[in-house]
Amino acid sequence: YSTQTGYLKCIMAYKGGKSKELKTIQDFIPPLDTIETYVEPFIGGGSTFYALEYQNSVIADFNVDTYSLYWTLKNDFDWFYDRVELIDSKIRKYPATEPERIKRFFDKLITKFNTDNKKMTKRTRALHWFIINKMFFGSAGCKYKDGQITNTSLNGRKSLGVSELLKNKERYRKLLATTDI
Repeated sequence: YSTQTGYLKCIMAYKGGKSKELKTIQDFIPPLDTIETYVEPFIGGGSTFYALEYQNSVIADFNVDTYSLYWTLKNDFDWFYDRVELIDSKIRKYPATEPERIKRFFDKLITKFNTDNKKMTKRTRALHWFIINKMFFGSAGCKYKDGQITNTSLNGRKSLGVSELLKNKERYRKLLATTDI
């Protein structure tokens, strides 16, 4: 939730995201009371979808991992939320002076995603995708080069930067409950 705008923020970064253009985009979207159903064909990180908070929406994405993430958030929000909270709290316990522990954790997660993803359930795959996204594209700031994690600093943070989801759980749940995926 942005205190400057009042918008729900997207829960993950996505290449081509629209969060910086929201003020411009919003000028071209009709008011809530004039739209029966809001359709977002390429949800990505969801910045426009979350900012608008239309209660009757349809979202989709071509990327199977992105689709799985939103499907899981809609259909098993508590399971997903509990695991994200658990993983984030586990990472916060790692001392900043022990980056190798964080690196081993991330290496294990990435290896499992890359080798076992066809065996994973939709929700487990979504969880892995979300954490990997937060690590490398979001606020965590890890670097991956030549198959190796080269920076596990978490950009000086002691978490994955998932506080947006954790703080606004009920608003996200309510919005996704009225959304078709």
